[in-house]
Amino acid sequence: MGVNDLLAVARHYWDLGFTSFGGPGVHVVILRKRFVEKLKWVDERTFVDLFALGNALPGPGSTQLAFSIATVTHGVFAGLLGFLLWSLPGAFGMAGLGFGVARIPDKLPGIVLALLTGLNAAAVGLIALAAVQLAHSSATDRLTLVLLWLSASFGICYHAPWMYPTLIAAGGIVTLVWDFRRTWWRAMRPKPQAQVQEVELSENVAVPVARAEDPPAPVNGSANGSADNVSSHSNGHAHNPTTPAETASASHTHSRTSLHHPASSDSEEPVHSRGLNVVSPPVAIALLLAFVLFLTVPLATRAGLKNAGHRVPIGLDVSI
Repeated sequence: MGVNDLLAVARHYWDLGFTSFGGPGVHVVILRKRFVEKLKWVDERTFVDLFALGNALPGPGSTQLAFSIATVTHGVFAGLLGFLLWSLPGAFGMAGLGFGVARIPDKLPGIVLALLTGLNAAAVGLIALAAVQLAHSSATDRLTLVLLWLSASFGICYHAPWMYPTLIAAGGIVTLVWDFRRTWWRAMRPKPQAQVQEVELSENVAVPVARAEDPPAPVNGSANGSADNVSSHSNGHAHNPTTPAETASASHTHSRTSLHHPASSDSEEPVHSRGLNVVSPPVAIALLLAFVLFLTVPLATRAGLKNAGHRVPIGLDVSI
């Protein structure tokens, strides 16, 4: 990670905090259009995985998604920069509205009411578009489609704190069992005795290998063929015909080489094809501990001051 990574994140994140209206559902459409379709920082599967991870964790899912995209492509500090560029404009705007809320009249002017109504209508359309796009990229088979409909039905009909973690865990377990059902069944099923003996016999069979240094057999058993062979060997122009085994081996080697070493292209390589920038486990643990301390220390300090009857500083309230 270097200065170029920070500049790339600043160039593509600076306007998102000012233009991303409509809530997390709309933010998903904006982030997908920019970082998957246009810039190709991450592919479709990585985007869906990061979106699912952000929704499984506490906090705003779209903010975590924006932070995760910058982190896995350009590093931790670039992710922090993307988070600030994404969050600070909204934070300043909400702070300004909080200080000026007492001056807002009870009845809004007609033009302001029309603007807010139009924004709400546009947000509904963008949320529907996000749902369709994520459904096409996530529900790739009948099982995931059924899980999607069941999760949506339970989430709409029942509202409980334990509902969403339970749906996430149940969906993950069901898809894990479904994807590995054949592998686990083959591992648990005993092999027939005849098949085991056949495998052992096939492993003990020796396969003859053609030797490239053996001289070719004389044609029609004539003495001239042997003489020609001796003459060609003495002149340094021996003819070494390729055997069928060598031809098949060379063809197989060439096909493997062409698969693992594709031809180079002059086009610009997408960021997601270079691999994701994942931090090491010690750094991840340190970041987790720092987050816990950053969250618990202000809360404990604030609670201690209130219990002791002291006045809580406004900066401590703002930080929490």
